[in-house]
Amino acid sequence: MLILLFVFFIYSISWEFDPETKIISVDEYEDTRPPRRTHFEMILPRDLRQSMLRKEWDITQLQIAAAVRANIKAKNQRRSTVNNIGKATKIEEMMEKAGKKVRRGFLLKKSTTKEMEELEQKMQEADIARKQEQLDSQMADEYSEEESEPHMDQPYSNVDALSFSSKNEEF
Repeated sequence: MLILLFVFFIYSISWEFDPETKIISVDEYEDTRPPRRTHFEMILPRDLRQSMLRKEWDITQLQIAAAVRANIKAKNQRRSTVNNIGKATKIEEMMEKAGKKVRRGFLLKKSTTKEMEELEQKMQEADIARKQEQLDSQMADEYSEEESEPHMDQPYSNVDALSFSSKNEEF
């Protein structure tokens, strides 16, 4: 597979565009490219960075200083957050719980745990009521079947009563 690259200036992307581009394959580029720069070689000195910002982007020294201050402030906030994680976590949790209780008190709202318990209780009651309705329906069906059959003069025997109750115990 041949992938073509536009290679600029000294076989790398540069700040300045060279209109005389050369198209080469990836393999050819890898064979002819200069050695990779180290981490320290990639760092631009502050003066060079600032002059590039001022000349190419029309950034003032005041804007650069404000951005630097903002970066330092953010870095310090991250550092203090990392340093205070263990200390402040318990206090923050207590404050959050207290805030929830106060809001719940003002709004007359129940705790989530109590709401869940009440919902579970209602579900159990609804399940019992549904099973009772099924049992009543089944009993009514059996009773109507018995009435349609010829009547016997004898009452149910103990065996019939046991078999009837064992059918309904699964509910």
